[in-house]
Amino acid sequence: MNYMNKVHSIQLLRGVASLLVLIVHAFYKEEVYGEGQLGRFLYGNIGVDIFFIISGFVMLYTLNSNKSASQFLIKRAIRILPVYWATLSIVIVVYLLFPSMVNGGRESSVVGSIFLIPMDALFLNQNAWTLTFEFIFYFVFATVFIFNGQFRVWGVVVILIALVIIGQIYTFDLALLRALTSSLLIEFLYGFVLYAFFMKFNDAQKIALILILFLAVFLLQFVEVPSEYRMISLGIPALFICTIVVYLEKYIARFFWRISDFFGDISYSLYLVHPMTLFASAVVLSYLGISDPFIFLLALLITSIFAGWFTFTYIEQPLTKKLQITYSEYRKR
Repeated sequence: MNYMNKVHSIQLLRGVASLLVLIVHAFYKEEVYGEGQLGRFLYGNIGVDIFFIISGFVMLYTLNSNKSASQFLIKRAIRILPVYWATLSIVIVVYLLFPSMVNGGRESSVVGSIFLIPMDALFLNQNAWTLTFEFIFYFVFATVFIFNGQFRVWGVVVILIALVIIGQIYTFDLALLRALTSSLLIEFLYGFVLYAFFMKFNDAQKIALILILFLAVFLLQFVEVPSEYRMISLGIPALFICTIVVYLEKYIARFFWRISDFFGDISYSLYLVHPMTLFASAVVLSYLGISDPFIFLLALLITSIFAGWFTFTYIEQPLTKKLQITYSEYRKR
């Protein structure tokens, strides 16, 4: 998307986030199908938290480009759903023919996967759960379009905090309600902080926030945070990483814009297709008898990045552009 090309640090963060998630899953595949000598790379899970923070940033960065709630939601749907459904269709076919090949044969929901509705059954694409949170955020954002300017922002802040408080007070059996009241929603508000850091803060304020976050991350090393408070254990370090990268925007834009834009552009496609790519690649590598863990891992990463690039170039980009043009022409009627 054109507006993102103007903020190369955000592009870099998108690329880093998708690569971190890829590496987590690649290490796991090497453990299952290879020699298993490398163990796990759980630190990469922070990539998801970086994605959520970026989403919060982007919503404020593009706030004035949307005239109405319906226009906003349609634009986001065009950006997210077509390529997701295109890649999901492959997984659905595999699941219907060979159920044991998807999610290790565990119960999965086709309907939930298509409409991104969380259920007790798994999504067919193991990464799709994050898209549910994205759309919760989008719908909350859409509800405040009756306000103008900063009132929209504060409306989102109030609604998200209220939802999280409800989730802390009540325990819900329904998976959808658990998602709607998850503390993870706070991470989108971290994106608002990142936007203020990038667009509003002076140099002294930026340094102060970086130092505060550094201290928070340092102190977290000595505190055991319950897993349900991921927005603290991973969210705070993710925000720290984001502020550092955004602070270096002018250097990234000058020296690293090509690689940041490349991985930023393919990040969503890479995020969607790497689970199936890793599975297929791991099976082939295992069949070929490739046992060296580093070669095994490197092959998994290269094939996944290629699959992400291919999907972006030949599916996501042309499909999204076509739908954007169609929607633009429809609005002119």
